[in-house]
Amino acid sequence: MFDVRILQELGELSKGKKSPKEIQDFYVIRNHKGLVVVTVGDWANNHVGGPWIDKEVNNYLGFSEDKKLNGGLIGKVVVEKALKEADLDLSGENLIKYLNGAIRDEYKKLGILSEAINNPAHRFTGYFSNAIIKKLPNGKLKLEITSLGDVHAFVNGERISGEEKGIDKLHEEFRREYIRNTGRVDEAYFESMKPLIINQQFRQQNNPSGEAPYGAIDGIETLMYGPKLGEEQRKYYQHLEDTLPGQSNIILATDGYNFIDGMKAERIEDLEEMLFLTWYVDPGRFLKYLFKGTVQGDRTAVEIFYRGNYPSTAIVNPLFNKNRKTISFRGKTYEIDPEYKEQLTVLRKAYESERTGVGEYDFQIIDDYIQKRLSEGIKFLEQ
Repeated sequence: MFDVRILQELGELSKGKKSPKEIQDFYVIRNHKGLVVVTVGDWANNHVGGPWIDKEVNNYLGFSEDKKLNGGLIGKVVVEKALKEADLDLSGENLIKYLNGAIRDEYKKLGILSEAINNPAHRFTGYFSNAIIKKLPNGKLKLEITSLGDVHAFVNGERISGEEKGIDKLHEEFRREYIRNTGRVDEAYFESMKPLIINQQFRQQNNPSGEAPYGAIDGIETLMYGPKLGEEQRKYYQHLEDTLPGQSNIILATDGYNFIDGMKAERIEDLEEMLFLTWYVDPGRFLKYLFKGTVQGDRTAVEIFYRGNYPSTAIVNPLFNKNRKTISFRGKTYEIDPEYKEQLTVLRKAYESERTGVGEYDFQIIDDYIQKRLSEGIKFLEQ
């Protein structure tokens, strides 16, 4: 039978919440007669409109019936409940249409369908990966994965789906440019990124004529194909089928985790190690591991593997933790490197030198620093 390991951890901005029920990450695990279906999803706060009251959603979450909720939390619950009622073999485009239908019905229920159709910023937007796994008589596993967005899927350590949106990468570059010009690291998200998300990103969502289009579950027709998507963005939607060795590991994980090229994720602990390295090497997230902010978000990971004859579910304790000034790993706390702030000065001077052709600074100084910190971080992991 299949064994399942689960880690769900609140991010820095969610620490005041009572439980993961109050965040927009979720997982659903279903099984029947040797078939297991695991879905991991991540919904986002809507930036325009609301909050709304939905008594059924509040009852599901254990809240008072009159509590007002943001669209991300409502969307998460709607999709989670829909998945629990879905056929186990629902996958691919049919699964995407089914989830969009559930969200669309919620818009009708709340009386906001017209607003959602006309303005993507009103929508309850999210992404997911869904894995259908069946044990075959010959001992091998049949795997079918449907993935949309930046919820990662790993098979035997290799990431097979979970692409960052092209416009997200542009925003990360814009954030680094903003930091280079202003020196304001912690403020960069609210001063530069959030206005971009509202004014630019949503115009690309499920828009085949957009400049940097991407698909999402939002109650409207999801964009999965199109000439403007490009090779990288075509990977943003994946429907894959394969036959695997019986002792295979499959992991689904939200974008609260950072994937490092060249590293494998065979266990949840490997994802925790990557998370540690990204924040240890680049706590401001503007040198190497670019990010939209300096806050660690919520994260959810579900690992599925075949061990023996008895199914089991285990909760995995997080190895990594972060707050504003320190990070910790396996119980050890690490201060932000005092030299790190100096790299911002180096970055700004290197850009200025590149722009004007004047000065002796170059990016090699930063590369050398990154390699030094990366080597130190790997040594910590090996202890």
